Amino acid sequence: MFRPLHGLLLVLLPTAGMAQCDHVFNIEQTGNCVIPGFDLIVNVSGGTPPYEFTWYAQGNPVGTGPSLPVWSLQGGASVTVQAIDALGCTQWSPEYWIMTGEAISATATVAPDPLDCSNNVITLNDVNIAGGCGDVLVTLNSPAEVIGTITGPTITLTGMPSGPNEFLLIPTGACAYCISSLIVNVPNTCGANTITGRVYVDADNSCSFTTGDQSVTGMFVEAMGPGPQTTSTGANGLYTAHVTNGQYSVGIPSLPPIWSITCQPNAGDPVAVPPNASGMDIGLGPVGIFNDLGVEITGIGPHRNGMNTQVSITCTNRGNTTLDGTAVLTFDASLSFVGSTPSASAQVGNTVEWSLPALPPFASSTLTATLSIPVSAMLGDVLVYTATILADPSDDMATNDAASLERVITGSFDPNDKMVFREGDLLKPEVLAGT
Repeated sequence: MFRPLHGLLLVLLPTAGMAQCDHVFNIEQTGNCVIPGFDLIVNVSGGTPPYEFTWYAQGNPVGTGPSLPVWSLQGGASVTVQAIDALGCTQWSPEYWIMTGEAISATATVAPDPLDCSNNVITLNDVNIAGGCGDVLVTLNSPAEVIGTITGPTITLTGMPSGPNEFLLIPTGACAYCISSLIVNVPNTCGANTITGRVYVDADNSCSFTTGDQSVTGMFVEAMGPGPQTTSTGANGLYTAHVTNGQYSVGIPSLPPIWSITCQPNAGDPVAVPPNASGMDIGLGPVGIFNDLGVEITGIGPHRNGMNTQVSITCTNRGNTTLDGTAVLTFDASLSFVGSTPSASAQVGNTVEWSLPALPPFASSTLTATLSIPVSAMLGDVLVYTATILADPSDDMATNDAASLERVITGSFDPNDKMVFREGDLLKPEVLAGT
């Protein structure tokens, strides 16, 4: 038996299925350039606030809330919004097509530097800066790194590194054009064009570097062509010249008259690069007989009383024959001889002698002597060293057979040795001026 409930008012609330959705959507955008700050904003009327919003792009949820950053869409062209009001009424907005402005555009040409990977040239052409955009700032890899300003349809940028360079083109005026990113790759071709070879003494006249031939170090080599380069030989007489495209002849500028080039690289004909030219060896032959051993002397480290010091003697064959001989060091009589590398062949008083091995042309031998400075040596005393060389057979160039060196006795640096002024000895303006 049904009995009515007294004192209760039964109210039927509308459900989502019963509610009549009549949402009116208004979607706006805060700009037209796809950068942070360019947002989509949705406003809804006709329902019961508050609303819950979910944004969709290509059927996938991409955000919630009344606004959506356009840059988060990663290139999506349109969105729809699902709105649910306080009564649970759900309705979808019509599809909204995002209106983006035209970006600053440009084409690029590159001119790689054949020698320096950090000195390439990039030219931006056909820059569309019409429409009141004003000048266009060019930044490299970061908006803060401004490297140039475009005031016309073309800008040339120098000192660009090899590899990818990402430019931002930023208009400075109010216009419909937007910031754009332009990636320009500069081929890593610096040093791609090379001419390599060796300079040597062709002892057997074979016109090839063989056992018994002497490599020539420290010899200048010149590649003569549209982009001439001068380099020098290093270890084993090897050289490398980095050049631009073109035809090149290779030679030795200012070759000493006691030598002649007996083997020309590439048989004396110019070589085309690219491709790289290798094996451009230069063979030398002696002109007459010229015996010449030279000597140089240098100090190693400071000269302080009560401590050891060293001097270095370098003997070089500057002639065109193989020579041996004797090197002699004479040092200040107040010093004591400690030892040498290699070992001396004789030492008497303040004179040390070494017997030199046979030195072929351009070869050298280095001798190092260690000496003890007495405690009694006074600061400021000058010590004199003399090195001489005696060639066998006799030397034809006497002017480089002796060298001298002067070294001054100095004191050691004591970090605890401080000098101070008493209060009042220094004026305030002097303190402020740092004097």
